[in-house]
Amino acid sequence: MTISTILQLVRLVLDEQYFIYNYTLYRQTAGRASGSSLTIPLVYIYLFYWQQDILEDLINKNELFFRYRDEAFITRNRSEDELGILLSMANSQFSQPIWNITDIGSTIYFRDILITNNNGLLRTSVYHEETFERIMLLSSFRDILQPAIKQDT
Repeated sequence: MTISTILQLVRLVLDEQYFIYNYTLYRQTAGRASGSSLTIPLVYIYLFYWQQDILEDLINKNELFFRYRDEAFITRNRSEDELGILLSMANSQFSQPIWNITDIGSTIYFRDILITNNNGLLRTSVYHEETFERIMLLSSFRDILQPAIKQDT
């Protein structure tokens, strides 16, 4: 198969997306199916090449950048206004904004990590979301106890 054929097939899949809702067939005209087995790798490839510009700027200024799938963690020692300008520039390259600020401060939760800045020294530790842990523990205990309760009745 030639590269041209592969590109034509990818374009066909991206341009012709349909879904069924309430027994009606709809054509998706904006955005892409986020769960598509083709869309996800294409987004990661695009972000990998696109993020190189941001990485170069951050590395030159001794900053950190981590990305897990579609989430990013960035350290910056400049103003929030400058960060806003950087993210606005980044979002202007996409039809739908993809970068936003969820937290600024000396303590940040990123995925399962608690990151604390103590006078320029970053400390990390495992972060457990209390609500999620409680739900997991309750459902686990219920699964363990339920068979025993049924057997005794």
